[in-house]
Amino acid sequence: MQKAKSDNKFFAIMRDKEAIDVERKNLSRNVEKQAKVLERLYDSERNLQNQIVSLFMRIIASAGYNCNSQADQEKELTSLKKAYDLLKLENHKLMLETNDAKLQAEQEKREKEAVSCFIVFVTSCQNLHDSCELQSASAKVI
Repeated sequence: MQKAKSDNKFFAIMRDKEAIDVERKNLSRNVEKQAKVLERLYDSERNLQNQIVSLFMRIIASAGYNCNSQADQEKELTSLKKAYDLLKLENHKLMLETNDAKLQAEQEKREKEAVSCFIVFVTSCQNLHDSCELQSASAKVI
């Protein structure tokens, strides 16, 4: 009777351990995906910084040239303002996505720590089960 109870506990713990392993693998995949997203975000940020530098160079270059008309200058200025606003908006979106990715990574780190603690608990229970089996086996021998 005692052995049956301990066996049931053991198998329940093993099912929990398997579920935790699956969850750990899912968390690892999510961390890898987030790392790729962050890498893309950093690449996009570098690209945006290069575009900003390019726009400022165009502004400086257009200020140095005497355009044919006031209308040409206004068109160029309007175009540069639009491009700058778009870059600013995209940069803001990237910053939000980066912050979201950081928060999610922290959450997954906490979940991994909880899973690790649970695995330690499961291992302890398994060791306890094994020792109970040894005791019941030695009691039967006596």
